[in-house]
Amino acid sequence: MSYRPAAALVMGLVALAAAIVTTSANLTGGPNRGPAPEPSNLAHLAASVPPFPRCPTGATTTPVAQSLDGAFSACLRVGDVASGQYHVVVAAAITQEKLYPAQHEPRIRLSVSPRSGRPGSRVTLTGVVSVPHKLTTGPPPNKTSTAEICWGGCPGGLSDTLSTVRWSSTTTFRLHFRVPDAPWIEAGPSVKPRVMPLTSGIYRIGLRCLGPFAHSKCGFAPAEASVVFRLVVPKRADVARCPTPTSCAYLSLHPATSIPAQAVEVRGVTPIVSMIATRPNGAALAVLPGPASGTQIVFGPSPAPRVSLSYHWTHMGDASLDVKAPPSFASLGHFSVLSETEPGLSPVSSNPATPERVAHCAPGAAVITSFGTNGAVTTTSIPTAGAIAALAQSGFSRIYTPNYKPPSCAAVALPLGGQAVFVAFQVPVVPTETVQRDVGLQSFDDGASWSLLPVPSGATPTGFGGFRYQGDLVESVYSPAARDRAARPPLVEQFDPASKTWHRGSLGCPTSGPCVTFGPFSWSNCAGGIHADQELMRSSDRGASWSEPLWPALVDPCAGGELAAISTSTELLVHGSMRFPYLILRSTDGGATWSDVGLPSAPFVAATGLVTGQITLLSNGALLLLTNRPGTWELLPSGSQRWCTVRSIPDSTRSSARSGSGFSVFGGQLWWIRANGATSSTLDHIEIADVMC
Repeated sequence: MSYRPAAALVMGLVALAAAIVTTSANLTGGPNRGPAPEPSNLAHLAASVPPFPRCPTGATTTPVAQSLDGAFSACLRVGDVASGQYHVVVAAAITQEKLYPAQHEPRIRLSVSPRSGRPGSRVTLTGVVSVPHKLTTGPPPNKTSTAEICWGGCPGGLSDTLSTVRWSSTTTFRLHFRVPDAPWIEAGPSVKPRVMPLTSGIYRIGLRCLGPFAHSKCGFAPAEASVVFRLVVPKRADVARCPTPTSCAYLSLHPATSIPAQAVEVRGVTPIVSMIATRPNGAALAVLPGPASGTQIVFGPSPAPRVSLSYHWTHMGDASLDVKAPPSFASLGHFSVLSETEPGLSPVSSNPATPERVAHCAPGAAVITSFGTNGAVTTTSIPTAGAIAALAQSGFSRIYTPNYKPPSCAAVALPLGGQAVFVAFQVPVVPTETVQRDVGLQSFDDGASWSLLPVPSGATPTGFGGFRYQGDLVESVYSPAARDRAARPPLVEQFDPASKTWHRGSLGCPTSGPCVTFGPFSWSNCAGGIHADQELMRSSDRGASWSEPLWPALVDPCAGGELAAISTSTELLVHGSMRFPYLILRSTDGGATWSDVGLPSAPFVAATGLVTGQITLLSNGALLLLTNRPGTWELLPSGSQRWCTVRSIPDSTRSSARSGSGFSVFGGQLWWIRANGATSSTLDHIEIADVMC
């Protein structure tokens, strides 16, 4: 059995209640109900919708963007779930309002033009305010405001919020509305949610929350004005009427058999839940365990009312999805890592040309540890107080290091030879210190003096995105400052140790394997729950040009993990936490496309299905899990089908890593920084070859 997090079962944008009370849709119609279409007509209508762009390779799970006739196309990225039978539905939350009396409402006379029409007709509502609000002294700014329209009346009808109102005077206004071209869901204060079929008849159009007269509870009040409209539904087969639940919603999947991380094209037709500015809104795809039960509509109450509101869930349509197990980690065979790149910033670093010198960030210093061939270990502390002063002189008077005093750097790098060292600090860029950026600095005299790194043209000092080693040369990577930076490659400065100068460089490929790497790091407050996205980048011409894969284009540096080449054609993307729903992805085409890799089940998986720790890929191909149990490490050797508990490392060493900064892997060793309170830290490391069960 492969491990799959249960939390990934819901792959849409709506988290559904675990238990749904299943009822048949309560269908009511107006006069002159037309003949019921066959479900095949809904299938024909769904098939006529253009497919979602680039769904097979690019999109994550997308919102359900319906047209006025209820039809839509979307893309569903299958989550990291166990193999088995699932069913896909269109899910939505329905608000059942508690009616409030109107407060300080003006008197409005409303008219509609035309007064009758077919589904999808564009109508104009004209209103005249005869008793303006006492606080209104003139027309709204730019002579525009907003209002809510209720098709079928307020409350309970189909709501269209944020409709634009245009004022021709202080008392006269107009706004436009699209008559729905599909069934809709009604949920009044005393009416259970139900589907209203699209049938000919007389319907009331209500208006409320008219700005600038709107009050805080206008959305729960009756209509401030209303007018009637005659809907004329032609008797044609492709109109999605709703005489029975099974002919009211339809979903199709392609392919209907999939594996985790694969994109599935979804097409369907469902009733409309709500609208914003004449566009259907409020529905999302969701995946539930178990086989499909038919194209019915299901309603279910929420666990408990919230204040003045009660919520219901609805599931519309029902399509089977057969999820197969992905290739397992064991199927990769025995391998070693050829090269790897870590996301985020590196507070532990070593130049590949001088692996015996390792630098790490510490409170008030960048500490260089030298390992002699005779076993001797010496440390050199490079004070960073001058770096703080240099930042202040450049306008960055505050440093963001909430866990250390004096401040500790966020990144460090060592060029070849000499007394040079490079660091980066986090600096707040807003007064509340809730947003930070990183700024790089340099010293050539063991910390006696510091200056800001030279910034490439097109970037700013706060665009610093990390240090890289290109062979034995240090590079600083920056995000372009222009607004179109997504279309521009990262900016790179490369250091020349002979002349001690920087010059323009280019983003380089890893030393081995496919040319796939990370873009510049952007600050994130991982501890505070503010996550950043870091671009995943690939090159098909060995670094001459770069592009992002269609999926995943971004990774979360807070999750840890790494990019690792395990052969000349195979790359692994390891995500160290569960914010990203796929722990390991594999690419065999230079990073253009990625597929899921299954991991075996293990006793440290919580009841919710979440991994309780952080996963790191070691250079010998093994996966190491630092669990949240004190001193507990789990190991999955390459080619293995079972996790085992690490017992070869002393408990004190394993425990020190639990409070550390996360693992770094280089030089055949595993490195981490152990915090000793707020004023000091220690660099710990072990040989990867010593990590055994």
